[in-house]
Amino acid sequence: MTIRKGEQWGEPCSAPIGLIEFSNERALGIHIRNVGVIAAAVLKSGTLTRALGVNSLLGERSQIKVVVDLIKIRFIDVAGRERADFAVGSVLIGRKPWLGEICIASNSGYLGKRELMPKAHPNDGVFDLLIVHRAMGLRDRLQALRRVNTSNHIPHPDLSVKQVSVFAWPGDLDGLPSARCRLNVDGESLGLISSVKLEILPDAMTLYI
Repeated sequence: MTIRKGEQWGEPCSAPIGLIEFSNERALGIHIRNVGVIAAAVLKSGTLTRALGVNSLLGERSQIKVVVDLIKIRFIDVAGRERADFAVGSVLIGRKPWLGEICIASNSGYLGKRELMPKAHPNDGVFDLLIVHRAMGLRDRLQALRRVNTSNHIPHPDLSVKQVSVFAWPGDLDGLPSARCRLNVDGESLGLISSVKLEILPDAMTLYI
């Protein structure tokens, strides 16, 4: 069951013996892409650990048990091939960093080490979507980037944030986006794409962080 407002999330405990350990969120996403969603795993680092305020690698400390959502990704590459993947933390759709139209979907509120959407929660049944519109000038983009750590980069007429369970690019955007964009999943570039659809999978698995 997805978390409700005001409920506690996370339970200190030790992971059961025999669970697969993943060094980061991308490694976990690739595993799920290859074998399907698994019931539970150990995650050592990534945006979910930052969202929980866990700064040290697993060692003698107790782990935190959490139920998380996943982002299912279906996309068409520039060769016309239909492909699928999974994101644990975030998805970025855009030409180049902070240029042109950019869409950032985050399960944790983070993109890498930057907290872009502080109201996001990894188990609320939605992902937070930040859209940087093409009309936003370079100076405003740089100012927004500098203000990210203060969580004071929004509102701006060319920035929008919403919570959704499904998002399709370019179908859900106003205007005419670039014919091709790059797709980045949990820090890994998957190259150029012509379209992509994101869908939240609520309560997808249990993680020990």
